[in-house]
Amino acid sequence: MKNHHYLHAFEYMLNLLNEDSEVKSIRQPLQLVIEVDGKLWTGSLLRQEGIQIFSYYLDDEMEEAYVMRSPEFRNQDRFLLPIHGTYLKYAEALRTISDEFLLYQTVSKLIDMTLFSDVDTDLEPVIYDARLIDGSFTLPFFYFGDKEATVVSLVPCEDFE
Repeated sequence: MKNHHYLHAFEYMLNLLNEDSEVKSIRQPLQLVIEVDGKLWTGSLLRQEGIQIFSYYLDDEMEEAYVMRSPEFRNQDRFLLPIHGTYLKYAEALRTISDEFLLYQTVSKLIDMTLFSDVDTDLEPVIYDARLIDGSFTLPFFYFGDKEATVVSLVPCEDFE
């Protein structure tokens, strides 16, 4: 079992790879399949655009607001920074991996060796647009809290849209 920070880091790195123009020309974007309570889910753990992620909250006036996080200097996020740096360091090698299981293993190892465990983040353990892999059930979000959650596979995004 990995904590939800690991899952967020895995999806962030995978999404960076999905957005890479060199990768887009040779492979479909991939998404995580996550096992929670013996069920297989797809969806998104992050609300991400490019290298930025967004977190929504209610401000002091009880109005919806958001925080944009980025590894870039202006909105630098201590959680994203080491993950983005690891991706940049190994991007060329990652681009050449065509086997999905090998890509899963490689990203998993890169996340394991990335030093972000001492960095706290308020990202929630939520799967947005959650879908059981068999298509029998969908939810706008699935909050899995402290439940054990594991990345079990990578699948093309279009398989479930």
